[in-house]
Amino acid sequence: LYVVDGVQMNTRSDANFSESNPLAFLNPDDIQSIDIIKDAATAAIYGSNAANGVVLITTKKGRPGKTRFTANFYTGTIKPIKTLDVTNGPQYYQLRAEAYGSFLNLPANNLTVKRTVLNELRVTGAATFTDAQADSAIALIPSYDWQKEAITNGNINNYELSASGGNERTTFRISASLTKQSTIVTKADFERYGLKVDVTNKATEKLSFGTSVSISSFEQKVPFAVSGSFLGSPAFSASGIIPTNPIYKDDGSYYGTPGNVPANIVGVLNQNIIQVNAFNSGFQRTNQLVGNINIDYQILKWLSARGFAGIDYRLLHGKRVSDSRTADAFNRKGLVQLETDYNTNINTFATLNFNHMFGQNHKVDGFVGYEFRKENQSNTTESGDGFPTFQFTSLSNAANPLAVGETSTGFRRNAIFANVNYAYREKYL
Repeated sequence: LYVVDGVQMNTRSDANFSESNPLAFLNPDDIQSIDIIKDAATAAIYGSNAANGVVLITTKKGRPGKTRFTANFYTGTIKPIKTLDVTNGPQYYQLRAEAYGSFLNLPANNLTVKRTVLNELRVTGAATFTDAQADSAIALIPSYDWQKEAITNGNINNYELSASGGNERTTFRISASLTKQSTIVTKADFERYGLKVDVTNKATEKLSFGTSVSISSFEQKVPFAVSGSFLGSPAFSASGIIPTNPIYKDDGSYYGTPGNVPANIVGVLNQNIIQVNAFNSGFQRTNQLVGNINIDYQILKWLSARGFAGIDYRLLHGKRVSDSRTADAFNRKGLVQLETDYNTNINTFATLNFNHMFGQNHKVDGFVGYEFRKENQSNTTESGDGFPTFQFTSLSNAANPLAVGETSTGFRRNAIFANVNYAYREKYL
């Protein structure tokens, strides 16, 4: 369970096209502290949601004093630590020749073996080669580094502006941020815009209140897959493609693609993943509001009341376009999928807090409270295929509407909780 300034975050993974992170809305520079707790008191307050512990995140607030303006920018480069060690073209040929020769109980340099392996690698005329011609072709076997083409350098740029200050009664902090990050394995680039406002006010000696509001919009490009073993996924296939396969033709167009000659590349991993990654597109965009308001009132010197209301609202919209020029969508003439998800998560609580001495030796402190939490979630999905050309990516252009779906769910939770501590002479609990 993640709790940001008292707001219990929705940790559902509702994004179908990219990963979902409940803290993606938050600018790291706005964080003041992070505490991780897991004890009986935590379970008493948060119930079963706290089974794996609670991460309490407190954001920065304003302090009394002159208004202070802060500007911050940083940039960085992301590089792969290492790619997998793979065979080059001649090495792959040698291993394949040895394997095939062993299967036929023939030496690897047998002409039949040479012809067979060269023919597998689509060397023109290999079936009728003489020994000399085969050896000449073997010496010219090329090597192509698919990992180098699929895994590149990324970068990150972050821009921040903030203003904070106030007096003894009112403090404030306003911050705005922009983050752009490209990844080493595209497409999964991330971009976030954020605005955060915090205000606290001491209205009287007994009454104070505060509010914190964070508004953000962030978008991630859609990768081929976020997990699993898919032929068209660069993260999975780049290291396993047979290295004799060209990536591009001499004219600069992609090699081994549907509707062309050849229509695929050699091997089980037979899709040109560079073309697939370049032509497929999509995004997952989330608009999110996380806010709260709290009121504190000092009833007596030893007794106070606190009220809190928080909201985590998200509107998620996603689109995936499988291009009709790629292997997975060629026969169906393109595929477009849409998703829209609404999630409203509200939690409120009220507590009475006490801390009282009875005589000189007895001290009792703790709290008693009531909590209400409500969450509603609604999701719609649509898909269609059969587009006139790859330039058309709107569902209204699909010849075949495939599916329309809608789901909704929600829950309500009421809780009463308490925590009482007794101390004798401030030594024994």
